[in-house]
Amino acid sequence: MADHPQQKSPKVLIVTASAGGGHIQAAHAKSMHLQRFYDSPMILTQDLVIDWIGKRVGKGACNLWNYAQRRGNVFLQRCIYTLAPYCDIFLGPKFFLKTLYLILKHDLDYVVDTQPSGLNAMLKATYWASIIKGRHIFLEKMIIELPTSKISLYYRPLRKIRKKYLKHLHIQTAFPLLEKHNTPEEFWEHYTRLPASMFDTSAAPIRPTFLQDYSHVHKDDLELTLMLHDNEEFDLITKGLTHCCAHFTAKKKTLNLTLPPAAHVTTLMLGTYPSTSGVKKYVAQFIEHLSQKGTDRVHFLFVFCSHKEAKNSLLHELHELIDMLMPFPETICVLPLYFQDEKVIAPLLARSQITITRSGAITSHELLNVATGNVFIHSECKSPPYTQDRMKKWMPLWEEGNAEYLAKKKGARLINPQTFLSELQDLL
Repeated sequence: MADHPQQKSPKVLIVTASAGGGHIQAAHAKSMHLQRFYDSPMILTQDLVIDWIGKRVGKGACNLWNYAQRRGNVFLQRCIYTLAPYCDIFLGPKFFLKTLYLILKHDLDYVVDTQPSGLNAMLKATYWASIIKGRHIFLEKMIIELPTSKISLYYRPLRKIRKKYLKHLHIQTAFPLLEKHNTPEEFWEHYTRLPASMFDTSAAPIRPTFLQDYSHVHKDDLELTLMLHDNEEFDLITKGLTHCCAHFTAKKKTLNLTLPPAAHVTTLMLGTYPSTSGVKKYVAQFIEHLSQKGTDRVHFLFVFCSHKEAKNSLLHELHELIDMLMPFPETICVLPLYFQDEKVIAPLLARSQITITRSGAITSHELLNVATGNVFIHSECKSPPYTQDRMKKWMPLWEEGNAEYLAKKKGARLINPQTFLSELQDLL
């Protein structure tokens, strides 16, 4: 729900989770919104996996999830997904006590939840905190996945909520993907047993930068200021840029790069922990195809490898791959780099003629708001036939739903390294 103006700045607990990056990004977006809306809000952020479940077990679970993403192991991701409801059963009392304790200790006004576990326990805590404090305290549930038939992990807890708790629950989500159900009322009733009036679809869980107007980026030079995290990244990126005709200026911690209107831009961003083999195959085919085709037009390929602290070798492997494929025309400019902030990502997604991503929750919302080019969603399908329906089965279930949503709203198509050339050769 949208925040309502208050005479005083609120005290808010934001509960998020470290598995993947979407829940953290949604929490960050909510925090940024509160800081813009109020003068001095008190924001307490808790990681349900690390802070509440425990550092040893929580970090182990996060590492397992991130390993599955890097390896493109969809089966393991789906197995972890099916275990999530048991987390509520066995850890529900702990989530209840943690939430109640923090509300009472910090005299909080409400709770924001950006992840899928523990809803009923936290909602029950807000109910009892309201009774103890003698004032209304509520929980704002952010369903960050796009509402389709594929996110039962979010719907299941909503179907179990007792009526007396509903007045303490606000739900923020997107407009649902209507397929078999003709109206939002029918959709929400079927999947959650709750009325459509409970669901606020007015605000996406994304950072304010993605809500700006980027219509100018195709008409004028786009100036990007890329953050360089260390001397090694500086050396790798500047070395790569010297082989192409891009205009740039580099300092030790930043690189200013100009994208002229005539340049063709492709962005490859397969999540916080991208599939190593998939990314390398896309990059190799991009270079080889354009080298064989020959083009006077400058082609940029931005490849986001992971966060610096992820200790992922993909950045180095890609630069080694580029060196191995040398020489190629100077009109081909490939930039593998660590993740950048929203001031780079938002205009770059708007500027890209081609975007290849996974259909994670926040990425999907961002694409819906800013993408103007061709959107392709990566699938881990590794054997034929490579039909759109079959490739969906090689995605985590919730990402499959997001991909269907993007297909309907943005014309997105599924892709993998085996179908790269057939899908993109006419666009490059």
